[in-house]
Amino acid sequence: MTGFVFLKEAGEKKVRKDIVKGVVEYFRGTHWSDFMEHHLIREYGMEVYHVHIYVDTFLHPESLAELIDMYFKAIRRPLARGMDPQQQRKGVASIHGIHSIGLPHWEMIFRFNRGAILGPMPTDCPEAEHGNNLLSWDRTCMDDFRGQFHFRTIGPREDREIEEYFLSKHWKDTLAIVMDPTVTHVHPNLEISFDPKILEIHMRQAMARVGWTVDKAIPCIFDMKTCIRDKHLAEDDPRNRYIGKIGFLMGHPEKQFDVAWIFNPNVTIQPARQEWIFDTPGFDVWRMKNYEKFLTENPYIKLTGGEIAEIGKSFFVNNRFVRK
Repeated sequence: MTGFVFLKEAGEKKVRKDIVKGVVEYFRGTHWSDFMEHHLIREYGMEVYHVHIYVDTFLHPESLAELIDMYFKAIRRPLARGMDPQQQRKGVASIHGIHSIGLPHWEMIFRFNRGAILGPMPTDCPEAEHGNNLLSWDRTCMDDFRGQFHFRTIGPREDREIEEYFLSKHWKDTLAIVMDPTVTHVHPNLEISFDPKILEIHMRQAMARVGWTVDKAIPCIFDMKTCIRDKHLAEDDPRNRYIGKIGFLMGHPEKQFDVAWIFNPNVTIQPARQEWIFDTPGFDVWRMKNYEKFLTENPYIKLTGGEIAEIGKSFFVNNRFVRK
């Protein structure tokens, strides 16, 4: 399979050459081309908001991040912000928060495979998302998702209750967790009965009051059940389905966090009372120590500066995704 090699007894020099060749082949291959053409630079259908690409690899994520940065410079769509690593769940981690101006926000979700230089994650493996190694969420998807809820009309009372939330301890804790250097990602979890676009507007206003700026707000959904596979959920459990969220890409400070929400017609707004992914009602927090532990569990290989430069040269050769 293109992009894969099974390491056997061989000289170090040959193995390193095979690694460089395998990476070049991946970025010229079908999986990456499908990702670029049908998800990231899609010229048909509705606007795409967010994309997941799933890969198997033994390359260190620091090397993957360098390659991603170099690739998007080569196609004249440089990244607009730094990337955030995180352990997503057992067995997989991600390079999170990848964003070029004018393109959807995306992340590369990877699992260690000692036989894989860099290649598509098999769609039948448990770490893939519902049998997919490429997924995107566009405006049609989000309109359909929101369309299943009978959102409450906001009047003066509801508007006051929303504003009172932004004086609450939960919101103050959100601001503190976003700024915590030991945190790689956070979901403040809410129950709401109104359209999340209204929540976005109030969020922007609340952040502006503390001097924060928002580069982009991304409506999306995520599969709660995939994140908590080790828990048995009843069929009617609200976590047993996709959950709404708004991803905030901050300009100042340059941080990212996702406000996750479920529809509850009996309240205007409140912190989630039930634990969702982790055993912490109101928040799901991913920490750097867990990601660092994840990296020590497998022998990831870092590319040298020379190898990255050699691979980078290939990004300029016959690349149909170069911006005209």
